[in-house]
Amino acid sequence: MVSWLLEHHIGWRRTDILNEADESTFPSMIYEDFERLKTGEPIQYIFGKGPFYGREFFVSPATLIPRNETEELVHLIIKENRQPGLKILDIGTGTGCIPISLALEMNNPKVFGEDISEEALLIARKNAEELGAEVFFSKCDILTEMPNVAELDILVSNPPYIPEQEKPEMHKNVLDFEPQLALFVPNDDPLIFYRRIAEIGKQLLKPGGKLYFEINEKYGNDVASLMKDLGYSEVRVLKDLNEKDRMAVGRR
Repeated sequence: MVSWLLEHHIGWRRTDILNEADESTFPSMIYEDFERLKTGEPIQYIFGKGPFYGREFFVSPATLIPRNETEELVHLIIKENRQPGLKILDIGTGTGCIPISLALEMNNPKVFGEDISEEALLIARKNAEELGAEVFFSKCDILTEMPNVAELDILVSNPPYIPEQEKPEMHKNVLDFEPQLALFVPNDDPLIFYRRIAEIGKQLLKPGGKLYFEINEKYGNDVASLMKDLGYSEVRVLKDLNEKDRMAVGRR
């Protein structure tokens, strides 16, 4: 982490640090960042950016830090949907890493992203502008409102999925710094977002359209059962590279 800070602030790589390190040349800001690191603050928040699918995305305390398992979800969608002009909605977009990556990697799609947080949407729009992606972002409380977009080919979401009771098991750098609004669900209804989004998907997806979820590894079978009960076909639960149930897919 320290070497990353030195590279970030003064361009030194590891060999430079060994050969040229002289604390008198360090900018004062680097010491402030060292103190932030000591508190457990994720280095992505200190830098204000994090990597995702080969690009750098702006992040803030209003957004989750993009993660490897979400990259796998994006890769799956790209791999399975090669046709041009698909209409895609991402619910709970955060940094916008999912819809922006799909907009840039797929064949001329029309892409939308929605989030309840205005602060997150500011970051998402900044990322889209910086990376040259055309994504239409808007505010929506998915539990009480209906997205203003229809006839979708793909609906994707990485919603909050960690029950409140799991907080004691979580790392301090996540629990103390990442937005709890984007992480946690009630203990008595951990599938609340999956149920609501799957119900909405029945109305917004075209016949044959696909629903993609990132899921809590503990609830793969439950999410699959929920989707089947709502009438989705070809429901699959897929494992990530760590062999954890991490994605659920179904067809309207």
